[in-house]
Amino acid sequence: MKTGRVVINKLRKRQGSAIAYVLLILVLVSISSMLVLSLFASNFKLATHQERSTEAYYLAYSGAELAFAALAADSNQIFNQLVANPSTSRNQTLTLENGTVVVSARQVTAGSPYYTMYPGWIMITSTGTLNRDNTARTRILLVDSADQQNLVWK
Repeated sequence: MKTGRVVINKLRKRQGSAIAYVLLILVLVSISSMLVLSLFASNFKLATHQERSTEAYYLAYSGAELAFAALAADSNQIFNQLVANPSTSRNQTLTLENGTVVVSARQVTAGSPYYTMYPGWIMITSTGTLNRDNTARTRILLVDSADQQNLVWK
């Protein structure tokens, strides 16, 4: 009988410990939930940024290709003007539904970072900018002035 009273007395002394355990578990679950939600939010933000960056990249890429096609049109008249006169440049801004593309074409001249490897080539610089958040990416297309089939993307 004495042992039964000892056990009952010990249990009576621990009456508040169940609440402490429940609160501890609740705090741990809350912290874990906040960490998981934080990771999901961060991942969503990174995915959104990557999507917009890729969209701006392809706007710039398309702008450079359109500019190359425009230079090659009309029997290469504009292309030949850029080759004959290194100080001239052609600039165009294209406004699209989801953004703008600013394109410029000029000859690679001394002082350009590409002059040592591509002197006299035509450099088409295209920058695509999204309307919704101003994400911008730039693509550079270098075209050999002697052979228009020789292209280098930067």
